[in-house]
Amino acid sequence: MKLWSLPAILCYFLVMSHLHDTTAAVAWSAVDIPDPVTDFQRCGRTESSNLCNPDGVISKEAAIRVDKIINGLQTFTIHCGLNKDERPFQLGVAVIERLYGTDVSLDDMERAAKAIHDRWGVGHRACNNGILFLLSKLDRKMYISTGKGARVFLSDRRIGEIIDDTKPFCRRNDFDKAVEFAVRSIVDSLRQQHKAFGPGGPSRLSRFFTALSDFITDYLPLVGLVAIIGGSLIYNARKNRRETTRRAHIQKVLRELQGLRHHGPTYRTSICPICLDDLTPTHKLLLPCGHEYHEKCMQEWLELNSTCPVCREPVPGVRPTVRRPPPPPRQPDTGLPHDDTFTHDAGAGSSHPPSDDSCARSAQQARPPENREYFDRALGRLGMRHPDLIDDFVIRQWWLYNLTRAPLYEPVLRAPPPPPPSSGFSSSSSSWGGGSSFG
Repeated sequence: MKLWSLPAILCYFLVMSHLHDTTAAVAWSAVDIPDPVTDFQRCGRTESSNLCNPDGVISKEAAIRVDKIINGLQTFTIHCGLNKDERPFQLGVAVIERLYGTDVSLDDMERAAKAIHDRWGVGHRACNNGILFLLSKLDRKMYISTGKGARVFLSDRRIGEIIDDTKPFCRRNDFDKAVEFAVRSIVDSLRQQHKAFGPGGPSRLSRFFTALSDFITDYLPLVGLVAIIGGSLIYNARKNRRETTRRAHIQKVLRELQGLRHHGPTYRTSICPICLDDLTPTHKLLLPCGHEYHEKCMQEWLELNSTCPVCREPVPGVRPTVRRPPPPPRQPDTGLPHDDTFTHDAGAGSSHPPSDDSCARSAQQARPPENREYFDRALGRLGMRHPDLIDDFVIRQWWLYNLTRAPLYEPVLRAPPPPPPSSGFSSSSSSWGGGSSFG
């Protein structure tokens, strides 16, 4: 016999013995696990208990300690039924070698735990304040089932934390400490919640904010991404709305200026001809000539002038209190045609060429005399406020408009710049209390 075959034979026997031990373990179904209250002997207990340990996964000493911890729940009560009778929590524990079936999943554990919870009837029927802890040794899984009343005191997040903290003991095959730690953590969590909120438990509002906080903590990157996208959409929507409002206001001002230009005092404008903002009913001033202004704007104007800014009609009883500065020197010719009526105001950033002479004369005959200096200043002020929309082309079109040819003036503004390119980027048993599972 060759020497290399001896280790192979030993490995074969070790593997077969391990498989024999695994297959020899009893596979339990949810309906077969005995009730430790009524069938405590099959659960490996000498008297009625809260723990079923039929395969001896944990030692008798650990089982006694677990029972002692669970008995401490008798001092923590919860309101039950319409009369709000106070009943203590109930906690059942089932520790088995393995669950019936192959490749037992967490869903299988959940169904088994809830079935055991319902069949044992852990918790009182009126408030379902029962909790069941199920551990399967060879399946390496555990699950905590809660009744509806107990769920108020023991949230899903806390259950997940307890299971995660118990797993290191299971990895070391120290199931005595694993079961004892899990049971103690459940009892401590119930004690803390009971101390903070009393038998009634946390209010719905408190539970809502707790769940919201847990959700934000668990899904912080997702919440941050949604917040960034939502904030960007809201910002762009507000920006577009502001831009639309701005363009509409500019078009309105250009129309109002045309009304003042062609109709004179008979035109009732809705903007202040000085600041070009909307008139407010409570802060406007009507001059004898018929033009309306903001009261504050007119007071500042009359400190330097004694006439109406639009029609240059004298304002009775007004004398300027401040000496008016001399007019700026005339700017050099820019190549555009000029006459005594059409001017170029470099300080206002606007220029306008004359129209055809015959068209200009006919337009002048069709409307009252106009104060071209005022309209130069108004258009220049509008151009300085909105240089991205008001340019020489818009101002030229404004001056070339003729009321007799086109009764309805439609301002044409500069198109907005294109956006920058993208960077690419259940039934119960009377032996417990008749409670049922919920979560």
